[in-house]
Order: sequence, then structure tokens, then C-alpha cells
Amino acid sequence: MSLNAKNKAIIIEKDIELLKLILSNIEIKYADRIIILSEENDVLLFFNNFIREDNIKKLVVIRHIRASNVSEENKNYYDNITIQLSNIIKERLMSLTSNYYFAPIWARNIIYNMHSNCSSNYSIESFKNYLNKETPLLLVSAGASIDNYIEKIKELSESHFVLAVSHSLNTLLNNNIKPNAVVSTDGGFYSLTHILSLFKEDDILLFTTHTSYPVNSIKNERKFFFSHNESLEKILYNTKDNIYFPMEGSVIMPALRIAEFLNPKYILLAGCDFCHVDDKSHSKYSNAIALDFITSNKINTFETKKYKRLNDYNKIKCFDDCLRNTSSSLLSYKNHFESLVADLSKNIDFFTLTKESAKIENVNIYNMQKSSNKQLKDFKYIKEKQNKELLKINWNH
Repeated sequence: MSLNAKNKAIIIEKDIELLKLILSNIEIKYADRIIILSEENDVLLFFNNFIREDNIKKLVVIRHIRASNVSEENKNYYDNITIQLSNIIKERLMSLTSNYYFAPIWARNIIYNMHSNCSSNYSIESFKNYLNKETPLLLVSAGASIDNYIEKIKELSESHFVLAVSHSLNTLLNNNIKPNAVVSTDGGFYSLTHILSLFKEDDILLFTTHTSYPVNSIKNERKFFFSHNESLEKILYNTKDNIYFPMEGSVIMPALRIAEFLNPKYILLAGCDFCHVDDKSHSKYSNAIALDFITSNKINTFETKKYKRLNDYNKIKCFDDCLRNTSSSLLSYKNHFESLVADLSKNIDFFTLTKESAKIENVNIYNMQKSSNKQLKDFKYIKEKQNKELLKINWNH
């Protein structure tokens, strides 16, 4: 994460073989500054005897909650260590899956997903320049504002290539709107409901990564893979030959890059809110709405309300000139999204349908216009380029 010449990283991992696999497939600049602890006694001995009292306040321990849910044995191991560390470090104990809006997927899950998805697949390169500046693209995210625009989205879907972002698929399908494709890479951090819905459809395309979830139930002709070019994906991908769309904190970032990659006439945003509309951050039709009610253990922390998104009352100006609440995490994503739009807008125009969304530089409010029905051409299936040598890993160990 932020490892440098002035600090150290301590990795506590019960499964040493798993740790070996991870570390052997990533480049670490300051590897000599990593301390690895496995045995519970060694962990406690280290923190009790080798950390000076005046350095305790400088420590931040980041837990991977999901790793403790693999088995009862793992749960006991991590629970015992967590209790001991919380007594030593107090308020500095944090969690990847509570204090970060989008959690990194823990390594064991990544390996399982890659194992399931590493068969010969089609690359998202199949869609390079697909719209050829002829058809506009409607990028629908799951922000709460889209609930006020269902009928307009339905009308626009007749003339626009509709690209759904993750859980907005639920909103669209629940309102009898079929997108042309969905971008989904969050690995089930919220839930898998939208992917399960996709399994039941016959003609919606999926743009995803091997690390997200097993999608064997979807025909190869409907799924197209890309890489974030990070983590264990490097086991599969040759970094010189493939196309990469970085995660950059939220699935909305690669979705926007993919939208531009299709080379549409223009990109129309809907539900890219980065704020709370009527105290909601997600559409009521999407299963992600559950996170707007402070009940999930994913957002319980040692610092309680500080990290609860709806209690984080930053203000942000929206396209309708109203000030709305937003969280520090959403504000961070908004700023990154805005910088990405600024870069991409050199080659394409951006508009927004949802006026309740946070105002983004280089994005204008869309004026409804009559457009001709979309006529989508066929695309050429392009196979992925994978590193076959690294794929010879024995996945059963």
C-alpha cells in the first residue's frame, strides 16, 4: 500500500503457502522492509516485546475481515489475534472491509475466481471503436438520482448503447429496461444479485475481470475480459499485449474508460451522483441500497460513526445548483472521476441526464433530443492473450 524506505509492513497470515504464491507474483520495491508473522505466539511476542511504547501510536493494523470467514479454525486464529492487538493498539485497529468504500478482494477469493475463469476467453478488445462515433452511449450508474429518470432512460435506450455499471443492472431490469452490456468488477463486495440476474438473461453482454467472480454459467460469446493490471491478475496477463482499465477505487472508473473505448458519438451519464439524494446513495431498485441503512457489519468500526457514510456531512454542489450531502470517500471518487473526464473529454463530449448528480467539470446538462433508433453492427471476437507459462501453477495447493 504505502510501503516506503521510512516505514515497514507487517503481514500476519495463517496460510504461508498462500502468502508465498502472492508474493512470488508481484513486484515489491521495499521487500526487505516486510515482516511476516504466522504463528499466533510469534505475533503476540513481536507486538509485546519488539515495538517500543512511543511507536505504538504510529501503528495502523489493517485487518482483512473476509480471511477470517474461511473456516472455524481461521476465525478462531484471527479473532484471538484481533483481540490481543486491539488491547495493544486500541483505536488504531482498522479494517479493509469497513473503512474503505470498495474493499480489495482478499487473495484466496481472487485465486479461486481466476481458476474458474482462466479458460480461453474473449477480450474486451473485441469492442475497440465499436460505436465508431455513430451511436451515443448512455452510462448508467446506480446512484439514487436515476429513480427519477426511469422513463427517460427507457426512451433513451432506444437510441443509445446502454452500458450499466454493476448494480444499476438491477434498477434497469426491475423497470423492464435491458442494457446492451454491464461492467461489473467488485467481486461481490455488496452482493452477487446483479450477476445472478444476468445469468437469467440471454443477450446482455458482460465486461469483467477474471478476479471478480466465477461466470462459467454465462456463454463465452457474452462475456469479455479485461485486466486492472494489478494484484494476482499478473499471473494471467501479459502486460505488453493486453488492454488495461485500472480499478482506481471504484468500478465507475473502468466503466468510464470502457465507455470511451467503444468510441461513441458522445457519453451521457446517469446516476453518477457522488452524493446522497434524499439521504440515499443508491437507487431503491438496486440491492446496493442496503448499505444506506447502517446495519451492515461491513461498516461497523472501532471508531463507530466516523466512517458511516450517511453521517459524513460534506457538502457538494450538484448540476441543479443544490448543495447535497456526500461522504469523504464519495468526494474522493468524484475528484478522481472528474480528472478522468477532463482527460477523456479531449476526444469526446460528456453530458449528464441526472441533474441531482454532483457537478463534474467538462460535463454539460443533456437536452432531450429526438434521435434515430440505434443500429448496432456486429463485432469481431478477439481472443485474450494469456501467459500460459504462469498458468501451469498447481491450483490445488
